[in-house]
This record gives sequence, C-alpha cells and structure tokens, in this order.
Amino acid sequence: MKELLDKILFYVKGIWLKRRYIVIAAWLLCPIGWFYTMQLPDQYRASARVYVDTDSLLRPLLRGLTVETFKDKQLNLMVKTLLSRPNLEKIARMSDLDIHTNNSKEFDALIDSLGKRIKIASTRREKIFTISYENQSKDAAIQVVKSVLTIFVEDTLGENRTDTDNAQRFLNQQIKDFEQRMKVDDAALTEFKRNNADLLPGEGSSYYGLLKQEQSILEQTELQLKEAETRLASARLQLEDEQTIPYFSTPDGNSFNPSITTQYDSRIELMQQNLDELSLRYTDRHPDIIELKKQLSNLREKQTQERTELITLSQQQKQPATEDESPFVQSLRVNVSELESEVASLKVRRQNFQDKVDKLQQKVHLVPQIEAELAALTRGYGITKSQYNQLLERREAAIMSQKAGQSVDGVEFKIIEPPRVPREPVGPHRVIYLTVVTIVGLGVGLFVAFALSQLNPIVTGSRELSSITNLPVLGSISHANADQVIKTRRKHNIAFSAIIAALFITYAGLIVSQSSQLPLLQKMKNLVAMNSTETL
Repeated sequence: MKELLDKILFYVKGIWLKRRYIVIAAWLLCPIGWFYTMQLPDQYRASARVYVDTDSLLRPLLRGLTVETFKDKQLNLMVKTLLSRPNLEKIARMSDLDIHTNNSKEFDALIDSLGKRIKIASTRREKIFTISYENQSKDAAIQVVKSVLTIFVEDTLGENRTDTDNAQRFLNQQIKDFEQRMKVDDAALTEFKRNNADLLPGEGSSYYGLLKQEQSILEQTELQLKEAETRLASARLQLEDEQTIPYFSTPDGNSFNPSITTQYDSRIELMQQNLDELSLRYTDRHPDIIELKKQLSNLREKQTQERTELITLSQQQKQPATEDESPFVQSLRVNVSELESEVASLKVRRQNFQDKVDKLQQKVHLVPQIEAELAALTRGYGITKSQYNQLLERREAAIMSQKAGQSVDGVEFKIIEPPRVPREPVGPHRVIYLTVVTIVGLGVGLFVAFALSQLNPIVTGSRELSSITNLPVLGSISHANADQVIKTRRKHNIAFSAIIAALFITYAGLIVSQSSQLPLLQKMKNLVAMNSTETL
C-alpha cells in the first residue's frame, strides 16, 4: 500500500512540475470550445396536442346494420405510418423546407433529419397525441408541426373514406359477376329441365311415383277391359241362343261376325309381337319400330277392308233377319254393339298406358343420373343465389356505413393545443456543452502534463533517486539560494492559480449568462431589433 501511495505521489509531483502545460492546453482548447458552443444556433420546439375521439354516438345505434371498422387499430396504424418517407416528403414540401436543398443528397438528408426530429408521443387511455419538432427557425418548426397535424387528420379520414369506396367498388363488381353466374346457372337448369321433362318429377311427385301411378292406371284399365270382354262374351252367347243364324248384323251394316278371318290375321299378330319385343329395347323413335308400325298400320287397313268385303258378301247371300227378329233380340244386338265399342275403347286406353309404362321403364336406368345432375344444378344455383343475396346485404351495409360516416365522422379530432412555439429556445444545452468543454480542456492538459512527466522525468527526492539508481542515498545538500527558490515557486503557484481561477471565472460567467431567463445573445438580438424598429 505504501509503495502504491509513493507511486501515486510520484505521478502527482511529475504533473505538478509540468503544470504549465495544463494551463496552456486548457486555455487553448476551452476558448475554442466555448466560442463554438456560443455560436451554436438556438433550437426552437414547436408542439401541438390533439385528442382523437373514435367513439361515435351512432355506433351503438347502427350496430349490426353497418360495417364495423376497427378505428383504434386503424388509428394506431396511421400513427406508425405517419413518419414514412412519402409522408415526410409531403411534410418537407408543405413546410417549404425543400427549397433550401440544392440536390437529391441534401433532400435525402433533410428527410432523414425530419424523421429523427419529429416526435409523436401518445397516451394509451386518453388517446391524446403530442406532436413536436425542433428547428433553428420558429416559423419552420411551427410549419412542420402544422403539416404533420394536417397529414395526420386528412390521411386518417381519407383512408376511412377510401376503404369504404374500395369496398363498394369491390362489392359492385362481385355482384355483377354473381348476376352473370346466376343467369348462366338458370339457363343451364332451364335447358336441363326442358330436355328431361319426361323424367323429372312434377310438383310433389317423383319418377318412381309417376311410374307406379301409370302402372296402377294400366292395371285398372286391364281389369276394366277383362270385365267388358266378359260381359261381351256373355251378351254374344245370349244373342246366339236367341237367333238361328251365326251372323251379327245391324240395320246400318256396321256390325260384323267376329268369327270371320282374313289372310292378314296371322301376319298382324306376328308383327305385333315383334313390335312389343322391340319396344322393350328401343324408344318409339327407333327406325325399326317406326317402319314396323307403318307396316302394321297398312296390314290392319287391308284386314279391315277384306273383312268389310266378306261381311258385305255374306249379307248379300243371306236375307236379313232383323225384319223377323223380336225387340228383345234387337236390344241384345244393341247391347253387344255397345259392349264391342267399350272393349275397343278400353283396348286403346290400355295400349296408351302400356306405351307410357314401357317408355318409363326403358329410362329407369337414367333416372339416378338425371336426378343427381338436377340436384347438382339446383344446389349450384342455390349457392350462387345465397352468395348473391349476401353481397347485396353487405353492399347495403357499406352504403349505410358511408352515409353514417358522412353525417357523423367515425373519427373526430379535437385540437387541445394548437401548434405553438415558446419564446425561449429549448436548445442547444449550452450549460452542459460549456461544462464538457471545460472538463475536456483540463483533462487534456492533465494528460499532456502526465505524458511529459513520464517522457522527461525529474527527480524530486532521495527516494526517487535511490529507486532509479538502486543505490543507497547517504545524504542531501540544500540549495545555496533557498529563499530565492521558494519565492520563485510561490510566484509560479500564484500565477498558476490565477490563470486557473480566470479559467473558472470565465466558465462561471458563461454559465450564468446561459442560465438566466434571457441569454446575453438574446439580449443583444433584442437590442438590435429595437434599434431597427426605432429607425423605421
């Protein structure tokens, strides 16, 4: 510990012996630093406070009827993007700061400076934003704050209206697209129903229900036909018992003997069987079926013609029995004629229903596919219509939201403190700068003195001499003119103290001038301004 103290004492003595370099360095550096500090331009801070109200009175009333926009999130996003480069460029032009730049580099430097020096502070609960900016010019500072405030208000309100317009344009375009899709789907569904009308279910019925209904009607018709044929056979037997001739004739010649055969009967029966077999495999439009029906029709016409000729010939050969017949026999003939007409009518009905049943049965394998296609088309049309209706509702909600926003804006700005600049500058902090300059000047002087004491050390005592030579010191001799040496040292100490005191006095004077409410430089500026006014 003693050695450490001795070493520290040695360094202190060395610095003390070189103390003149402390004075030189301090008086060289401090005035320069002080002068530079005093020449720094004043900085004025312009600020404004604004309250943003996002709670509209219409919001609770229009809940569920309009589009809910998240005003708080939108506001926070606008604050974060307020200092983006496009906005900073707009601020520079609005405040006329760009006219002081001569090239793109200077303009970029201006933009960077604006981004760093514009401050936006906010309170989370109260939604109060403070916008501040520092500049050498009061006018420039206040213009920048006004520009920031203007952009903040206009962009927030404009963004909301732009979003609403974009949403309406998008909804209108989507509605047009879905209208076109509905037309296409409707046309496809109508065409499908037209092409498959015989297989599609009607109102409250299905294909299988229709087939079952036709089969039931066919069975009823066949039952009625059998009953009519039974009654006809019975009537014929009764008539045969009442007359002696086996011919059925009426006064008008329309009746004929059913036992009369022609050469076309077997061919007609064979062709009818072939037609029934083909009908089970093909539709009525098949060429073979069409040709077979034509041939069958021709044969039936020939059969009818031949049967008529035979009846006519038979009636010419025999005498009519109607003249000698009793009224009862005549009534039997009328009954037989009516039953024959009924049987013929029922046969036509049976054939008609049989054709319908056969046609439905031939297409039974197509029904599942057709029903699936119909369900798919109906489902697609229903989905498109549902989405179309939803788009219409959303467009109406967007229109109502826009009208509500035009009547009462969703975001309201209230200026608490308009942009203003205090009379006194807020910077630079000259007191701090002056103190730092003074400390640096003295520190440099101490360092120079220490460095020189180490480069050119001086022996100040017997211990140092013994430490340097590693030899014992036997004794020391005092200076012959000790009084004069002491006086000289005292003068040097007084001079050093005076110079250092002058340094600190100067520093203190500068501090006092800067700490006062109105600096000396400001006083001089005011005096100059007053003199100029009096001259005018």
